Amino acid sequence: MFKYISILLLLFLSLSSIISAQPYAPVAPIPDNPNNDPDMALGIMIMKTIQVPDKSDIAISAYPDAQIIQTAKGESGMLPSVRLVSSDEIKNVVEFYKNELKNWKYEDFYGVHMYWNGEDKMDAMMGQKPVVQIEDGEKYSNLVPGTKTAILIGYSSNK
Repeated sequence: MFKYISILLLLFLSLSSIISAQPYAPVAPIPDNPNNDPDMALGIMIMKTIQVPDKSDIAISAYPDAQIIQTAKGESGMLPSVRLVSSDEIKNVVEFYKNELKNWKYEDFYGVHMYWNGEDKMDAMMGQKPVVQIEDGEKYSNLVPGTKTAILIGYSSNK
């Protein structure tokens, strides 16, 4: 009897952790490459390696309706990161993060809107401190049609 209760308890715990896990954001659909464009082929290859972090791993909110096109684990002193794209205008995305990250520092750095948490901006730029970078996303529009804005989030994992 104890054996069966233990098995049921283990099964319940396993299923509840699977059910409670939520992806940080949806992954953008992987496009075809009908023109055999080498730049697009590289982007498609990167998209096929995406490992979507759990929503609970990242304290920084994903922009609503943004899609993931790239993730990085964070190695050699760099934080893990996720790159998202959105069909919204940059000004809307900047305003969203202005409200989300009220205590963070902000700078428009040559067209890249940057929010960082910490004293040293360079540490954030180098991927060593939490950062949100927002820029024109046109260069990703061949991968995700309609992209207007790209968002890079470097984060300290909650795990």
